[in-house]
Amino acid sequence: MAEKLIVIDKVEELHDNDGNVVGRTVYDKKGDTIKVKSPRGTNLKERWSELDEGIGLAFRFTMADYKTPQGKVFPYVSNFEKVAGVFEQEAAQKVAEQMSDGKNRSYALSYSKDWCIACKQAGDDVKTTHILSIAAIFEVYLDKGITKEE
Repeated sequence: MAEKLIVIDKVEELHDNDGNVVGRTVYDKKGDTIKVKSPRGTNLKERWSELDEGIGLAFRFTMADYKTPQGKVFPYVSNFEKVAGVFEQEAAQKVAEQMSDGKNRSYALSYSKDWCIACKQAGDDVKTTHILSIAAIFEVYLDKGITKEE
């Protein structure tokens, strides 16, 4: 089974054609998505709130394949977990490697670290994974300059 490791930037409800909530769509800073439904034999539906509350945190998604009788293969999330403790550093490293390999990364990480230290000293609840989220935004700013969001 493959694993995907991301820092959650945004979570949206996933709806079927009738408007029923059937899962969550999880986004990272790059805009990549993972759709989390509740396959048979799992309790993922009861755990969707963990994703809703996990913005800015690292999560590990375990992927599996569903094979149709016609031979088509569809990947799906079979499990997910918040990455914490010792593994949080490993997650931070993997996410950093997934970010663009531009020359501004060290500046962005340094700025992000300083920003998070200042926020922590001001009493904010800052997590290790926030450093990478802020660094990703700042690196894009350094690479592309200010862009107007629509």
